[in-house]
Amino acid sequence: AKYIWALTFDKQGHLFAGTGDQGVIFKIDPDGSGKVFFDSHQTHIMCLTMDGSGNLLAGSVPDGLVYRIPADGKAFVIYKADYPEIHDLAVDASGQIYAAALGATGGQGVPIQLTTPQGGPAQGGTATVTVTASAGDDSAESAKAPKPAQTTRAGASFDRPAPATLGTLAPKAPTGRGALIRIQPDLSAETMWTSNKESIFGLALHGSQVLFTTD
Repeated sequence: AKYIWALTFDKQGHLFAGTGDQGVIFKIDPDGSGKVFFDSHQTHIMCLTMDGSGNLLAGSVPDGLVYRIPADGKAFVIYKADYPEIHDLAVDASGQIYAAALGATGGQGVPIQLTTPQGGPAQGGTATVTVTASAGDDSAESAKAPKPAQTTRAGASFDRPAPATLGTLAPKAPTGRGALIRIQPDLSAETMWTSNKESIFGLALHGSQVLFTTD
C-alpha cells in the first residue's frame, strides 16, 4: 500500500489499517501476521473506528461512503455523502455515528497533504560537532551546548552537513466545503452542520456533545 491513513484495534487485539491508493483494509493479528480484510474498490480508506457491536466502520474517498463491516468482512454501505471524502468517524454510546465529510461536490476527493513552503526547503550549510568525554564533571557549565570545533585531549571533532530547514509544513486540503453528518442506528441521517467555506477534519465526543475541527 502507498498510504496508511487510519489505524484502530478491536476488542480481541486485532489491528485494522485503512490504506490507499487501492482502498484496502488490512487486519493484523497480535503476532504481527496480516491479511486483506476488505477491498473497498475505492481509492482511499481515510478513517476507521469500531462500533459498540464490534463492527468496523470505515470512511472512503472518492465516493464519500461509510461502510459497516462485521467480523466476517462482508461489508455494506450504510451512508453515501454528497461529498467525496469521509475524513473522520465517531460513535457515541447510543450507537449514533458522526461523520466528517468534506470536499467539493463532484470532486475527486484528494486527501489532505503536507507541502513544503514556496521556494522549497532552505539549505543548511555545515555544522561542526564536538564530542568530549571527561571524568567526574557534571557541573552546570559542562551541560551547556558544545563550543565550535576545537582540539580536546579527550574528544574528537568532525563536520557534517546541517539538515535542510523545511519551515512550517502547510496543509494542502480539498477546497473548503464540509458537513457534519449524524447517522442514527436505524440508518436515517441528518446534517448537523454544513459550510461552503470550511472543511471539517477531526471529531471527538464528550458526553452528549460532539466537537469538531475545521480548516
